[in-house]
Amino acid sequence: MEDPKIKEAREAMDILYEISTLLNTGLDRETLSLCLNLCENGVNPEALAASIFIYTCIFPKSDSSENFEEKVLQ
Repeated sequence: MEDPKIKEAREAMDILYEISTLLNTGLDRETLSLCLNLCENGVNPEALAASIFIYTCIFPKSDSSENFEEKVLQ
């Protein structure tokens, strides 16, 4: 039988992922989990959201990582 705390955490992440999907954030479960972990450890959520927004504007999903230096150094 699954530990109740693990089950509760999994259900909370499922709900958070559903909200994220409805808001069309483009975050996968792993990235969302990392963001949640960062916020729980004191990272400013607004600053994190701004960083993710800027990153996704600079590096759309269709871009390859080969363009990293080129785009960052512009």
